[in-house]
Amino acid sequence: MNPEISAYFGDFVAEKIRERVKDPAIADKLIPKDHGFGSRRLPLETRYFEAYHRDNVELVDLRETPIERITASGVLLRDLWEEDLRTTMGLQVHGFPNLFTTMATLAPAAPADGHQ
Repeated sequence: MNPEISAYFGDFVAEKIRERVKDPAIADKLIPKDHGFGSRRLPLETRYFEAYHRDNVELVDLRETPIERITASGVLLRDLWEEDLRTTMGLQVHGFPNLFTTMATLAPAAPADGHQ
């Protein structure tokens, strides 16, 4: 509730993320910037941040490369989501029966008022 304390805590968390993630560019993407740390679902984890060191793990920043649509060979969706996004409890998206958005914007962890 206190912006000063929230900023102080956010800086502390950012420092800890930078200590754990070797690549500074990836660490920067993992640090919350548009909301205070703890105001969204937390990665309560065991070695979550270290997973980004693995060769078979790649961080995709949807702000840089937004999803446009899902095709037979991959994920391309943005226009569809802007037109008429309907979900089941924020977990499943209408028309995509195998797509579960457990950590996405509309998942149950989002604020009750729907604002970001």
